[in-house]
This record gives sequence, C-alpha cells and structure tokens, in this order.
Amino acid sequence: LTAEQMKGYFGRRYVAPNILVAAAGNFDWDAFVRLIETTAGGWPAGQGGRTGVRDARGGGGVHVVAKENATQEHVVVMSPGPAAESPERYAAATLALAVGDDSGSRLYWALVDPGLVESASCGTDQNQGCGITVTSFSCDPEQAGENLGVVRKLLAEVQRDGITAAELEQAKNKIASRVVRAAERPNGRMRSVAYSWLYNGEYSDVDRELARFDAVTLDAIRGYLDRYPIDRATVLGYGPLANL
Repeated sequence: LTAEQMKGYFGRRYVAPNILVAAAGNFDWDAFVRLIETTAGGWPAGQGGRTGVRDARGGGGVHVVAKENATQEHVVVMSPGPAAESPERYAAATLALAVGDDSGSRLYWALVDPGLVESASCGTDQNQGCGITVTSFSCDPEQAGENLGVVRKLLAEVQRDGITAAELEQAKNKIASRVVRAAERPNGRMRSVAYSWLYNGEYSDVDRELARFDAVTLDAIRGYLDRYPIDRATVLGYGPLANL
C-alpha cells in the first residue's frame, strides 16, 4: 500500500479510536515503519477509556424469536465464560472443544451422529471484561424440544462430572494442530498477534500459546466450571416455533 492508499482506507472510510497495523512476509521493516509514520504520525493519540465493563452472567430463561418462513429451528444455549484477559480462557476453549467439536465430541455423538440435528457445536467468545460459552444446534422444528432436553442433560453431566482424561487429551491435540495450522497463514497469525496485543498487551507466539493449552488440566477444567457453570444458561430459539 502507498501512503495515499492507506490515508484513503483509514482516513475516509473508518474513524476508530484504536488501529493496530500488522504485517507478515518478506518486507522491508524500515520502509514499513516509515509508511506508517507518514500516514498516521500526525493522528492524535490518547486512551479511549471504557466504562461499565463487567462480567455478564445472562438473564436465564427460554426465549423465542418466531420466524414463520424459516424451515429449521436454531437453538442457542448461552452460558457465562471468562474474559479475553483471563487465563481461564484456555480451559474454556478446551472444554468447549470436548463438548461440541464438529467430530468426536459429546454433542457429535449425542445429536449429529444419530441424525437428530443438522449441526451442533459448542464454542467460546471472549471480550474485554466478559465472555460467553455458546452451545447451539439446528434441526427440524418438531425435534427442537427433545433435542434441547438432550443438550441440557449433557451440559448438566459435564457440569457435575467434568470431562475425562481421554477427552481432555483429544481436545488438546486438536487445538495444537489448529493453532499450528492457523499460524501458517498470514491472516491467522496476524489476527492472533493483534488479539493478544489488544486485550493483554503482550506478544504471544505459537510456542507460548501451545504451552498454555498444554498446561490445561482436569483440575483447571473443574475450577473453570465451578466459576462459570455451563448448565446455568439462557436459551434462545429462532425459527418457526412460537415456543420451545
């Protein structure tokens, strides 16, 4: 990019309090720095402080958004989770993979393999000050209530008993593979660098990320579940049903 192109992209199209520029590949570092300084050196600097940042536990209950012309019912079960700054995000991501990966997980064997749903998954999303664990599935409307019962039973079992050592090891192996593969692509690597710096003010390389996931133990999973119960959830249905 030239300086003029960057001015056009950032100056005219977007107004943002924080912009992080990252680059990957075989490039001239000094020229890159000069380009950024030329383009953004005159921008005013400062902190755009945030207020009201807090842990969000959700309102609970079962809620429905009816959509008459939808053919499937989409159900989302939202549980509290750790913030992006919390070290417990590694336990949260590991547990979510064991519960709801697209293959070989508890949700897969309970719902996908028997053909009860079109898809099912469990994942985490971390933001500043708060996070969430989301378990979701899509299915024929007439099966939604029964499938929600299966999910609730499964989450209650996980909350009570945790996961097995074999499930933990399998989840950690999957995560290690995905971290390494993502780091081989510039976009994946740069997003990881930006995320780590924006939320935690650190440069976390691939080896450090792998070590942190590898350090997750069954005790860490238990501690995470005690602080963020996965079965204490808010449920939302979207589709043709008027109620779940």
